[in-house]
Amino acid sequence: MATPKRTGRAPKADTSDTPSALVVKGLGAEDIAALEGELARRRASLTGGATLSRNNLVVALIREALAPKGGAP
Repeated sequence: MATPKRTGRAPKADTSDTPSALVVKGLGAEDIAALEGELARRRASLTGGATLSRNNLVVALIREALAPKGGAP
């Protein structure tokens, strides 16, 4: 018995609100230790039972690094 043909592709998801995945390669032991230290510092400053994941930390660090630095380029 022949398998039925597909009728088409599923519509693409709207990427404007879809979170993206980014894999960071090339981090060494020192980099990871620095990230863990920063994570511990930021977690210690949180109040009210808030938490912070490693992924949230990496996103925050990238956003901080890419933020406009005041003044014209």
